[in-house]
Amino acid sequence: MASNDKREIMKKIFKSVDKWLKKIPVLRNLMVYLYHFLRRVFVGTKRKLSGYETGILTKGKLITPYGKNCYFGYYDKSAFSSDGKHYIYLMINGKKKPKVGEKAKVCYASSETDYKILGETLAWNSQQGAMLRFVSDEVIAWNDYDESSDQYITIFFDVKTGEKRKLMSPLYDLSDDGKKGLSLEFERLNVDAEGYGYIQQQKKSFSKDSYIDLVDVITGKKKTIITIDSITKMFPIPEAATFSYFNHLEFNPSGNRFIFIFRYLLDGKRISRLFSSDIEGKEIHLLADEEMVSHCTWKDDEHITLWCRINRQDNYYTITDKEIPEMVILGENTPNEDGHPTYNTDRTKIITDTYPDKAEYRHLIVYDCVEDSMRDIARFYAPVLLHGPLRCDFHPRWNPNMKQVVIDSVHEGFRGMYLIDIE
Repeated sequence: MASNDKREIMKKIFKSVDKWLKKIPVLRNLMVYLYHFLRRVFVGTKRKLSGYETGILTKGKLITPYGKNCYFGYYDKSAFSSDGKHYIYLMINGKKKPKVGEKAKVCYASSETDYKILGETLAWNSQQGAMLRFVSDEVIAWNDYDESSDQYITIFFDVKTGEKRKLMSPLYDLSDDGKKGLSLEFERLNVDAEGYGYIQQQKKSFSKDSYIDLVDVITGKKKTIITIDSITKMFPIPEAATFSYFNHLEFNPSGNRFIFIFRYLLDGKRISRLFSSDIEGKEIHLLADEEMVSHCTWKDDEHITLWCRINRQDNYYTITDKEIPEMVILGENTPNEDGHPTYNTDRTKIITDTYPDKAEYRHLIVYDCVEDSMRDIARFYAPVLLHGPLRCDFHPRWNPNMKQVVIDSVHEGFRGMYLIDIE
């Protein structure tokens, strides 16, 4: 029996057991914590005795206030201004999930101790933060919740003048020229992907249909370009499918196309499909359709690199954005598990990470696309109690100098951002 087949059988067994345990959440959580704790004790001790090296393996430092819970969020946006002199992050009260009415502070910094608070937001989560981003070196944007109108919005803040502008749509992504945005139903997203959506409206039920909106950032006008109904008419799914939603919207570098993941539940199992579309929602390509699609990054306007399943094999692939896509494995020596990949500016290197290994360490990895080689530049302990929606993935992001990356990590007992040298 092939190793892939064995892995698939084991995955099915674990999923069946997990499905049963979900009916008894207290028991399930206890068993999950116990499992991770035992891995940490036995495998971690064995590695320690063998001289296994952890921590930052090159050079690096904490760049947020020591002891305060600070993080940026997702990997597909830069935390830095273009000159690398300033960076942004959220500051929260603890390591727990956000509560209704709980605000996160939006911070603008030039060093660990030199920072100022620009504002606060109610639209934040553990995994993607508040969709913080630099629109330009002077203007910063983040999502928020407007209580008076009971809707999610985007704040544009000018750090020089202090001027603040509201866009009455929450943005998932923004084109590089700052003129176009993509939006979706954030509370729906949180139902099956807790830690990725928002909770302030406290919605309890959702319609069968949902949407992706194209937003004119200058005028504030928006229009629905894709719905669940329209996508499933073009690319049918089983009638037995239940709850469905959109996630992981991202413009290509030119801003004339974008990718998105459409997910639905079938017999309790999450099924993922990767699509690309023009900005009118008309020229749509189905790029990956073997149940599992995870993290993606645009290599250029015509190629996407991602972790997904093709021909029953999970791997890093590069896929062309065409009606009939071409797909190739990224390399023979790429990381052998899912992570959060992004390219450097000349597309010669990829920075990515891993989920906790058998000793509960996350790895920060540089993959050389030319040499087809990879190496760890950091290994940090992932606390056993912070799993699921509370986990703190590295979500590595390049410094504009392309010699350093910044990550979120909780290995010191609090969420912090760390700047780490590539070499």
